[in-house]
Amino acid sequence: MIGICSKKLALDPAHKKALYIRASSYMKKGLFDAAIADTNSLISIDEGNVGAYYIRGKLITLLEI
Repeated sequence: MIGICSKKLALDPAHKKALYIRASSYMKKGLFDAAIADTNSLISIDEGNVGAYYIRGKLITLLEI
């Protein structure tokens, strides 16, 4: 999924669904910094995206443990 989303984002860097799915995929693979970067990008595009805040909060919690 990361590769597919990265290709989509190369064409459209503001594609919200691709950012969300890639962030989630990065998180599942343990690539927390990349996942946080994607959630930050998504939040800057769509401040009301609850899913992005959820993933970012979960990641921050995991990094604090």
